Parts: sequence; C-alpha cells; structure tokens
Amino acid sequence: NDAEAVTRTQSSNGSIKGSADIITASKGAEITIEEGVKLSSEGNCCIFIPSGAEDVTVNTAGELSTSNSGYATIYVNGNVNSATINVNGGSITNNENTAIYAAGNTELTIDGGAYISGTSSVEIRAGKLTVNSGTFDSTGEFSVTENGNGSVTSGVDIAVCQHSTGHNLTAEINGGSFNGLRNVYASAYGSNTNVSVKVNGGTYTDASAFDYLNDDASVTLGWDITLEKPIAVTADNVTFNLGRYDLTA
Repeated sequence: NDAEAVTRTQSSNGSIKGSADIITASKGAEITIEEGVKLSSEGNCCIFIPSGAEDVTVNTAGELSTSNSGYATIYVNGNVNSATINVNGGSITNNENTAIYAAGNTELTIDGGAYISGTSSVEIRAGKLTVNSGTFDSTGEFSVTENGNGSVTSGVDIAVCQHSTGHNLTAEINGGSFNGLRNVYASAYGSNTNVSVKVNGGTYTDASAFDYLNDDASVTLGWDITLEKPIAVTADNVTFNLGRYDLTA
C-alpha cells in the first residue's frame, strides 16, 4: 500500500558494500544516489526492483558495481508495471552479468556521460529507453538466447528485447560511444511487432546500429570498424562521420 513508500538519498562520498542486494525497492520508493557515492555488491544487485514494487523512481550519478553475481547491477523484475530510472553520470558495472537489466515496464534514461559496462551493458525488455550520452563497454562474447524470461543477450551494448509480458518497447539513441562486439540488438517476442528502435547519433564500432537509423541521423564510425556487408540506408539525409570526411546518404 501507499504507506510502504519511502524516500532514500545516499549522500556524496559515502560507500556501501555487501554480499546481498544493497537496495531493494518498495512500492512508491524514491531512491537517489548522488555523485561520489559507491555501492558495491558481491553476488547480488546494487538496486533491485522486485515484483509488486510499483511506481519506483531511481536517480543515480554514483558508482554502482556488482561482481561474481548471476544478477544485474540494476535489476527490474518482469512483473513490474511502472518504474523510472535516470542515470545521470557515474558508472554502472558488472563483471559477470548485465549492468542494467530492465525486464519490467521501465522508463530508462541514460545521460551525463555515464560509464556502463557488463557482459551486456543495457538490456531493456519493456517500456522506453532514451540514451543521450555515455560510454558503453560490453565485455561478453556476442550471443542471443531468445526467451520470455531472463536475460536474452551477451556482448551487446544496447539490447532492446521484448519480454513475454508484451508491453510496448521503444528505444531512442541520440548519442554515446558504443564499444561492444554488437552495439545494438533488437527483437520482438513471439508474433508481437510493437518494438521500435531509432538511432539519431552516436559513435559505433560495428554496423548493427545502422539498421535503425532515423531520418537526419548523424553517426560516427569508429576508427577500427569493419563492415561485413554494404550499409543499406532507408532513412533520409543520414550523415556518416568518417574522421576527416562526412558521407551523406
């Protein structure tokens, strides 16, 4: 009920370490992790939003890390119908799993030059993702295991993979630097078609993002990018930045 709602702010320069979930959200919780704060979990999540924890808001600019865990650093359960996560700087890292895994219906915004790194950096399965800036370093070998529950990808910077709950799923990438083996991957669940990805900007090290170019997009190709096939551009007025030269299609 509404009485469960809490507001928690972790102030600057503090740190919390543990082997359990560092923060488990309750219904209506507002969680703020300020710049300079460090959360570290060995074996579990830094922030866990479980089933039943509706209308949770997370604002983080801190340093969140998870190690030796089968769980994401920030984890939203697939039964959650409403969550908001704003990453505005700082870092979110995981040495054995996804950094941010949002299976439930989540509005996720990443900005402020945040550093995100895990076997996959971000996997969202329901809701809306907006990436305005940041560095995304996925460390896993690229693989996809389609399923209704649980993480789908490894080695993907931005994974947009619809959950079996069938919620609408959209992603818009306006900027950022993407360095994993696969920069962008998207999939619908079953016969659903309500999945949308739009790429407007960013710097990429493989061509996977170019399948989702929006009209007037301006993207930069990393210096060591290898194209396995020609880029087919269906959007209008797209600019590819090639170091000293620009190519407009």
